[in-house]
Amino acid sequence: ASSATGDRSASVATGISSRVRAGKYSAIALAWWNQKENHVEMRAGEIGCGDGSDGKLKANMWYVVDEMGRISEAIDQVK
Repeated sequence: ASSATGDRSASVATGISSRVRAGKYSAIALAWWNQKENHVEMRAGEIGCGDGSDGKLKANMWYVVDEMGRISEAIDQVK
């Protein structure tokens, strides 16, 4: 897992099945295994004002990449 606690930061995890989180106005990136292409890829996302109302990811929320390469909130949020 990778966590950047400050705003305007970046959190990157290069391990498969990792999770990341970051503060407001930050960027995240996660590795995932693309089964169809048989290789590792990276997915990146932007965290906005914090609550998701701007259409961007929420701040201080753990994120994962699913088997289709989509960034989503981790089901089991770690405190």
